[in-house]
Amino acid sequence: KELLLAAMHNYQTDFDQLITTRIALNNSISKMNKAAKAEEEDWEKTFQVIKDSFGLKLEIKMEDPGSVIYKTQPPIMSFAWGKSPVDANTLLNEVLSAGEKRAFDYARLYFDVLSFAKKHQRKIIVFDDVADSFDYANKHAIVEFLSNINKFSNIYTIILTHNFDFFRLVGGRVINSSPSNCFFAVRDPSGRIRLKPGQYFR
Repeated sequence: KELLLAAMHNYQTDFDQLITTRIALNNSISKMNKAAKAEEEDWEKTFQVIKDSFGLKLEIKMEDPGSVIYKTQPPIMSFAWGKSPVDANTLLNEVLSAGEKRAFDYARLYFDVLSFAKKHQRKIIVFDDVADSFDYANKHAIVEFLSNINKFSNIYTIILTHNFDFFRLVGGRVINSSPSNCFFAVRDPSGRIRLKPGQYFR
């Protein structure tokens, strides 16, 4: 016993370093797990906003959220339409409309917005004629989505459109607290482009 203790004493510094390294590693793993959990929650919030905005009957689940934060592989997703499981190819080719497919493009954007908000980063996002990418029913959905984006105090949106009806919807619902931020771009007799205050909101 004395011989073993003496041998261990000779390597006390190495043992202390090993223990310190193990504690640091455990702390790093704990932080990564917390980050993975937070990112999973952000994806869940994102999917819920997309579902609520576009009225999708789609259920989405990330099977391995840790892979996203650890960057080991692309995340594995499972889908259900209503209560029926559906694979990704069938979902994209047979179930979703063109407008509903576009909703997934905005899912990634909303996820990034959540990340910007956590980091208190100010960003300007330009939406150029987004209404033209959707059918009539989903034009109201994109207005709902823009309203959600506009709730973040660190996000500034510039929304460009040629669609007057969409302009009125956006002015009345997305920025209804500041309709003075809506403008018409018009060309005056000299050929210069000028901004005129918007009106006729609803």
